[in-house]
Amino acid sequence: MKWYKALFVGERAAGKTDKIKERFLQGRKCRNVFLITLPANPENMLDIIPYNLGMIMTWRELSVIGVAVTRQEAVLLTERILQKVYDETQDVKVKEYFSAEDCWKN
Repeated sequence: MKWYKALFVGERAAGKTDKIKERFLQGRKCRNVFLITLPANPENMLDIIPYNLGMIMTWRELSVIGVAVTRQEAVLLTERILQKVYDETQDVKVKEYFSAEDCWKN
């Protein structure tokens, strides 16, 4: 799993990201947390994955861009991410925007 260094964080998840990452690495469940990741399907821009599902997705390398505490917060955070990408590039090529290797950590 890779985490974006400048991780996008929802209001309710602010200050909890280290704890969320720690729980994930320990394999412990965490209710109502959602991960915003680069998409598995090239037709999508981003994926919103429930945290507990992300724990069992061992067949896929997750690239986490954002963390939110509710589904609604995850949707709003996804909108914020897409707006940032568009504002900076005048395009919505999300995967290309987040492609630089130096912006990720394990």
